[in-house]
Amino acid sequence: MRSSNRQVYGLLAAVFAFCGVFTALILATQYWNSNENIAPGELKTLTQLPADPTSHKAGYFDQYISVNADGSWAVTVPSSLDTGVPLRRSDGLEFSIDRGEQIEITTSGLVNIGRGLVGPEGEPGYYDATIDGPFADHVGGLEMWIGPVKGANRFLVGPHLLRRFDYSGVPTLRVIESMHGYTDGNTGSFRATVRKR
Repeated sequence: MRSSNRQVYGLLAAVFAFCGVFTALILATQYWNSNENIAPGELKTLTQLPADPTSHKAGYFDQYISVNADGSWAVTVPSSLDTGVPLRRSDGLEFSIDRGEQIEITTSGLVNIGRGLVGPEGEPGYYDATIDGPFADHVGGLEMWIGPVKGANRFLVGPHLLRRFDYSGVPTLRVIESMHGYTDGNTGSFRATVRKR
């Protein structure tokens, strides 16, 4: 009887080991594929995988972006859009930040992500550990990242941001929410004006 228990335990151990190796191979493949166009020394971790704005049809984000006569960009950031809104239009026009430039963003509006209305600074006194970034204590607020990698170069925008950036790239604006929360009935949006100073 002890011999058959050892065989069962051995078989179970082999099955679990195989499943673990299989899962590790899948994760390694995803990681490898996500980093194939990144220069050495700039590899991302799995938590830094970019939101995939290409999953939307060409021109999808144009509905959220307009360029004002003074060159500033007016951006509507819906609370239900997990990819955020990259400041790039389908006609090739983009708001690109160059390292050392000073950018100003002013934001208005209210969103409801299930806990009442909040402004661009996020809900005060609330912390959500399921947020995929550094602003878990600003749930419902407005954040941005610069460049294609969501996990890098992230900044809290709030109602007003005036800052000189050490990074180059196209910014993406997004409401701070848990990854499963974007599809559970969020309402409202922020209206941001983005300009170079």
